[in-house]
Amino acid sequence: MTSDHRSPTCSQPAFGAADPVPDRTVPASTVADTDPIPPTEVAQLPFYDAAELRERWRALIGPLGFDEPTLRLTFVERGTHMIPVINQLPLPHTPDRHLLDTMMEHLGQVIAASSGLSLAVLLARPGADGVTARDRGWASMVTECAARQRVPLQPLFRANDIAVVALPGDAESGALDAAS
Repeated sequence: MTSDHRSPTCSQPAFGAADPVPDRTVPASTVADTDPIPPTEVAQLPFYDAAELRERWRALIGPLGFDEPTLRLTFVERGTHMIPVINQLPLPHTPDRHLLDTMMEHLGQVIAASSGLSLAVLLARPGADGVTARDRGWASMVTECAARQRVPLQPLFRANDIAVVALPGDAESGALDAAS
């Protein structure tokens, strides 16, 4: 993949862009990520849609397979450049609003002190199933807490032992346009 000089599709990235329409003939729970892992240098390339952001996550996390559920966070500069440093937070079994509000409050302070930063979030967990109610619960709570603390989010992803997928989001959030 070569980098180009396209403009981002929105000035304030937000949660919710969707990956291209999946093949409905194969259940999502059985679709494995068979694409080769991109080299880590790919994580430093700009991205302009959810599919490219997914590729940046694949470059950063490497081989799939997780021992425990974690929330992985990284800052994004100017809406298109992922800062390739991942912070990890172990996740309790059920979504924890207090934990996320506190975290988003602190991240919001960092973002407010810097211009042009947003947050990329990946829910990583063991398993080979599709997107679960728990995944959707965490995604919804991350989105709500980020909005409350004015933390701009990139499209949210979930990784398990077999695939990295975009999580469903709010169509009215102003998310990156995955069709560009």
